[in-house]
Amino acid sequence: MALTVTALLALTAGAEAVAEHELGSRIADSTTKAFGTHVEVDIGSGPALLKILSRCLDHITLSADNARLGNPNGSSARITLDDVRLGKPAPSAAGVSADITIPADALAATIRDSGQSLPVGTARTESAAGTIQLGLGPDGMGQLTLKPALTITATALQFLERKQPSDYPLGLKPTTLKHS
Repeated sequence: MALTVTALLALTAGAEAVAEHELGSRIADSTTKAFGTHVEVDIGSGPALLKILSRCLDHITLSADNARLGNPNGSSARITLDDVRLGKPAPSAAGVSADITIPADALAATIRDSGQSLPVGTARTESAAGTIQLGLGPDGMGQLTLKPALTITATALQFLERKQPSDYPLGLKPTTLKHS
């Protein structure tokens, strides 16, 4: 009896380890192409077998060094997705937070290669001011100070889980969107 219980516990522990590895590997494989580099995946604590069966994860953290995020190469990224649902047609997350670091030299190279004829020679960060100083010209004859900012553009809006204006009750149609 004790041998059977021990074998069952070992089998369960082995299945759990395989499930955790497989889940993390599949997420890493699906995100590696987007980042252009290897991605470390943390699926949090808790039973991976249960996460797979429920198709729900409390959070996923993706970490990548030397990532390609658009034009700047060599960035580091740490992205956390909260309340992840692995449903169809596509996975969804209730919340996302990201910490992206783009090296000053990578930003300078991106600006230099942008075709804007901006002769960027050097780049350095001013952490206290939250700015990047670009030296312009071969000897830094001029300086350009940049204050990085994140812009987010909404490309779609779904309201009351209805996709078409004709699906609104009583033939109502949205005409404006206001925020307060």
